[in-house]
Amino acid sequence: MVTTSARAVSLSSHSLGTRPADELLRSIEAADEVVLNLNRSFVASVSKILLLAAALSRRERQIRVVLPDGGATDSIRESSKQTLLEPLVLGANSDRTEAFSSSSVGVPEGGYVDRERRLFCVPTELLDRRDRETFRSDLAKWFRAAAIALPPAEFDRVVALGYEANTNSAEHGSTRQVDEGILDSRPVFRCLSARLHDEPGPALPDDANAYVREYSQAFRSRTRWLEMNVVDAGMGLAYPSFLVRARHFRSRCKNVYEAGFEAETGQFAEVLSRRISTKGHWGNVQSTASVTGEGIPSITKNIIRLRGFASIRAGRCAASLSAARVVEPSERTVGIPEYRIQTQERAFFGGTAWQLLLPLDQQISLAL
Repeated sequence: MVTTSARAVSLSSHSLGTRPADELLRSIEAADEVVLNLNRSFVASVSKILLLAAALSRRERQIRVVLPDGGATDSIRESSKQTLLEPLVLGANSDRTEAFSSSSVGVPEGGYVDRERRLFCVPTELLDRRDRETFRSDLAKWFRAAAIALPPAEFDRVVALGYEANTNSAEHGSTRQVDEGILDSRPVFRCLSARLHDEPGPALPDDANAYVREYSQAFRSRTRWLEMNVVDAGMGLAYPSFLVRARHFRSRCKNVYEAGFEAETGQFAEVLSRRISTKGHWGNVQSTASVTGEGIPSITKNIIRLRGFASIRAGRCAASLSAARVVEPSERTVGIPEYRIQTQERAFFGGTAWQLLLPLDQQISLAL
């Protein structure tokens, strides 16, 4: 249940579990106070809670938690841990009921590891981005800490996916713009999370569920799944390239979100498919290991080689890529991106969020 009063909004456990992410984002967009009424356990994907947490972090507002008499039950605590709601929003004390500022929302300093649930979440700045080898070494430490063991070949693909998405988040998702020429200097919510599932992640969006069904039809053998999310509350995928182009052509409109949804969708689709980049023109360049314009093509190739699924949210746009029916991935099959761009305007999300769902066809048996 979602209830609103003036500029306050109350989200129940039922809302967190059953309402689509877009509905939650719309409900909190203008709210000065958000009340989380955690009255029972719930099931939600990590990707949804990450979107909610990032959106909460974007501006100052009050957050308050309401718990049953006697405090959080074991089932509520379990729900909060599985979805990352506890470390990202509630803090170390899941019985926290006093009002607190949204500025405290984010990954705990030093990152968060839950070995029991094979889950971790780390700020992007804690993963070395100078080159792929240093990133691989850092990421491997977090995987080991969370008891997530992958065969070397599959882990190398995961590293390639994570490196590009994490680098984009660090370089282009690290700043918010208030107005033309005015930057918001406050820290920006940015993180990479991963979780190993025996079954596909809970409460997946419709496009991810469709992918899982397709994969199950094409490959009958049972598989474990790795869910990885890279999320930032920065500009959004289409914003920087639209701004750079607008400046070049001396356009009057430099904000893609003021240009209309069709303009944003066109820019969003172009970034996903045409190898354009703003490296050197926008953002904080921290890595020279990526070839300019090859970040998203690299993500695309590795998703297809892993027969995985990717979805991306940014601004008012969304797209997905499914490789469920790629039987024998090869160089010939990965040359052309096949993102399905949604034509329907989504709830505004000020930032960029990747969700990657990867089947692990080999039995994971490496020693931890």
